[in-house]
Amino acid sequence: MRLKHFILGLLLTAACCMTSVALHAATPYACDPDNAGLTLPEGFCALVAADGLGTARHAVVASNGDLYVALQSGKGKTGGLVALRDENGDGRFETKE
Repeated sequence: MRLKHFILGLLLTAACCMTSVALHAATPYACDPDNAGLTLPEGFCALVAADGLGTARHAVVASNGDLYVALQSGKGKTGGLVALRDENGDGRFETKE
């Protein structure tokens, strides 16, 4: 379970960083005080961009910065696709569909 959360957090952090470079290069994001529970090298930081989505299998960032995450099915879960959008440029996805 922790490994799934770690991988999802890492994917979302990477996607968030790509979004920041592409769309909001001048807007610094506030990192989580505990780096989203990750241990990172000096000079790096992380934030939780989205939580509670399920088990992510694949993720892709669209040219407008939206993140699409394919969710794993099985063990009572239906899977599917979640679209995420950072509406206000703070590095966290407010819209989840």
